[in-house]
Amino acid sequence: MFRKRRLLSILPVLISAAAIRPAAAQPGVYRPNSNTLFYLPMDSPNAGAPEGCTISNPGLLSYVPDRFGNADSAIQASATGSPYDQFYIVCSNSTIAASPRTSFTLGYWVQISQFPNDGADCTVGCGYRMFTILATNGDNNGCSKYLAMDIGSGGGGLPDACQGGVNGNVGQFISSTSVIDGTWHNLVWVFDHTNDLITFYLDGVENGTAPLPDPPYTPQNTQFVAGAENGSFALNGDMDDVWIENHAWTPGEVARYHDGISNVIDVSDSAGKPTSAFMEQLRHAGVKYVVVKAPQPCPDPSCQTAITVAGEQFNAFLGDGFQVAAYCYLHFQATSPTGTQQAQNCIAAIPQSQLTSIRFMALDVEETPVASQADAIGVISDAIAAVTNAGKQAVIYTSSSLWSAITGNTNQFMSYPLWTTGGSFEDGGQQYCGNGVPSLTPFTATFGGWSTRVGKQYYYG
Repeated sequence: MFRKRRLLSILPVLISAAAIRPAAAQPGVYRPNSNTLFYLPMDSPNAGAPEGCTISNPGLLSYVPDRFGNADSAIQASATGSPYDQFYIVCSNSTIAASPRTSFTLGYWVQISQFPNDGADCTVGCGYRMFTILATNGDNNGCSKYLAMDIGSGGGGLPDACQGGVNGNVGQFISSTSVIDGTWHNLVWVFDHTNDLITFYLDGVENGTAPLPDPPYTPQNTQFVAGAENGSFALNGDMDDVWIENHAWTPGEVARYHDGISNVIDVSDSAGKPTSAFMEQLRHAGVKYVVVKAPQPCPDPSCQTAITVAGEQFNAFLGDGFQVAAYCYLHFQATSPTGTQQAQNCIAAIPQSQLTSIRFMALDVEETPVASQADAIGVISDAIAAVTNAGKQAVIYTSSSLWSAITGNTNQFMSYPLWTTGGSFEDGGQQYCGNGVPSLTPFTATFGGWSTRVGKQYYYG
């Protein structure tokens, strides 16, 4: 459980005190970082900010609510997908052409109800051009561009993307799944030139792959969004959050982005005093919230060392702008201190000058065997009271099997927020967050009176 560096997902369920709830982890929200080459949030009043883009035929553009219902936070283009729309957003972004890497990942959101031009029977147009980057070779015909991606493919509403190569070959993938259904969809295209492969993810799930040309054309500095470079085949629908990163995303990165599971970790004293480089790595991974172990004293000198390190962690993470909470590992042996004393021990391990900044305390219920289940319930009850008296929100962290073994599956604490354990990432590689795809199964193993949870724990195995 809390004994390794782990990744914690906060699901969209409020805990009882809004002022001290964990930071939100909205699904599919892109956060610009040092890997970002291009980013258009497409918010009102300027769909071209922050890239300094200009709009052709702006009368076709308006602003609509995004997928979360936030007003004026996405664009709506009222073109037709024909050769005569004369609509596009043109951006002169030099970082794409200047990037030393050829692999990259491009993502965006779309909501479309109207088929391009005259739908599945169209003979002219037949597509919405979502994104184009022209090549430096001057040959911009069809897939001979550096990059082009559309929704159409014969009018059926099928996403497709192609990339031209200097050897005359073209890499292209056409999905078999239409996105013209009036709902928001997330499209992520991964162009992996290490393995010469394009992979398409639709709503966080891999939809298919195709080979890429090697090497690709060199890109120009100009990009076209929601319409082709000549103003044709423009969008009739909604679009939001267009971004490009300078590497090929892994399945784990796609899952963490789409499902919003990358912004909370917990750390213990084994992580040591956090360095600037460590905190920057967390920031690059999208981590916003850190839960630090608040150790209890014990006769072993190592416990005092752990308390010292924890103090350094609290100060460093708070000083670097992270949201910080604490967790307290509870003991249930006959010789263990009372729950009140254990909670007070953990609170004392937090630098008192920082105590008001600590957002909540999670009580880690996992130690077996217990003196008795009745005693364990008493320890938990007293610990919750001590945490509450200190002005902090108490959160229970456990699993169904541990809760049953330790407390007899009591529902006495069902009014307190629940965090549960989750599966490990299937493969490693990216430090602190892992690269595998976690299980995102619904909360079905109800126990202790809980039917929902505010968090699910993932860890780097």
